[in-house]
Amino acid sequence: EEGALLDNLHRLAGLPTVIVQGRYDVVCPIVTADELVRAWPAAGKGRLEYVIVPAAGHAATEPGIRKALIQATEKFNHGGPAPAHDEKSGLELGGELNDAGGGQISFADQ
Repeated sequence: EEGALLDNLHRLAGLPTVIVQGRYDVVCPIVTADELVRAWPAAGKGRLEYVIVPAAGHAATEPGIRKALIQATEKFNHGGPAPAHDEKSGLELGGELNDAGGGQISFADQ
């Protein structure tokens, strides 16, 4: 249903959230992610991180998006940080996403 996510954001306010957005995504344009972040309930903005991957589009298979998604997922992993190198994909995964607590925007390095 149109607007369902924005209408129900109050349900997500207490959950830690990372939004990963490719700068050149034409499937889900960056303006939609910006709208979502602006609409995020104030009570939950401290648990929201908005990551813009500068040289990426929509696909999770793009190196910058993949790296940002893996690093975001690892933030929720209580078992420790991600390995510096992913054997399966051959990607170098070292480094942390810029921690932009408080709902600020961070840019993932590529």
